[in-house]
Amino acid sequence: DVLIDGAKSCLLHCDCPWGGELLKIRVDAHVENVPENPSHLLVRPEVRALYGNGSVSKFEDLQMLIHQAPGEAFIEQLHSWGLGSFCSSFLEASDETCSEEFSMRKSSWQRLSRDFPGEGDSSLCVQGDSLGLLLCRPKGGSRYEINGIFHVTEEQFKQWNSIYLRLLFESASRTARWFVNRPGISDLRSIDRSFYTTLTVQSCRRGLPLLPCPPGDVEDEVVTIADGEALGLDRWLRFDAERYGSERFY
Repeated sequence: DVLIDGAKSCLLHCDCPWGGELLKIRVDAHVENVPENPSHLLVRPEVRALYGNGSVSKFEDLQMLIHQAPGEAFIEQLHSWGLGSFCSSFLEASDETCSEEFSMRKSSWQRLSRDFPGEGDSSLCVQGDSLGLLLCRPKGGSRYEINGIFHVTEEQFKQWNSIYLRLLFESASRTARWFVNRPGISDLRSIDRSFYTTLTVQSCRRGLPLLPCPPGDVEDEVVTIADGEALGLDRWLRFDAERYGSERFY
């Protein structure tokens, strides 16, 4: 069902198969400094947590509590109260309309996918107090279709009147356009492109590779390399394939 139909954005609603309601906000946005690869419009959560908005650090607003894998992390960030909490689940509550006095800190798992569900798409899945999905799809040139999909309870949805939904719609539309054009985003995308380095091991003539030993772990076969002490990488463990459910190192 179409709840609100604007010139370049709309708010849609449907029943959720697993209970509750699903709201979808679709925004047609112009993106400045479009990335060469359209699937790189969104930035990994761990990069946002470490570097804020490029040259401007935002450790106070966004912190990484657990780094699960490339593009997946447990993030704590500022959320707006009330209406803004649904937008800030996947769009940082850090634009000019959000102040710390009217915000609270919440945590959520965030996972970024690229070229999914379609080529050129980028999507950010958020799981915290509620479920949310941010999907950005290129429409040609500098135009992107930004879809924010989030889950609310049936009771919550019934309490909202048309004015409440209109405020949510306008706030989310404005925040979505700000999010993809915010100050420092070009620098942040550049950092994100080179954030990881892929190493290929072609042979293991001196034994299986060494992996860093987590601080505090007590192991019998720890290899000490003094040159890495300054970086906190002086204790290493030989890779054990059986520990990872495999008999071989691929």
